[in-house]
Amino acid sequence: MASITGFGKVWNVGFGLKLMVRAQGAEVEKLSDYLRISEAAKYLGVSPNTLRNWVNAGKVVAIRHPVNDYRLFKRADLDALLEQVSVASKRAAKVTKRAG
Repeated sequence: MASITGFGKVWNVGFGLKLMVRAQGAEVEKLSDYLRISEAAKYLGVSPNTLRNWVNAGKVVAIRHPVNDYRLFKRADLDALLEQVSVASKRAAKVTKRAG
């Protein structure tokens, strides 16, 4: 296990797919729970540039990998975003149906 210090935080990075985070009470998370930007964009059905713009606008949360600084997106956050889109689509369909 190696320790990396960056931006005043210590990240313990083990071999394999585990990222151990010891910052503000966070415990152990797996990198397999996260998607890189190209994977997340494909998962959402948008381009990587669109996803970068959403991150910059604060619409989507991304963290930075402590070793290579890639953007990482938590799969659960992306699922929540897709659920919001689904709910909004259903509401719009109801409004359209009533108007027609």
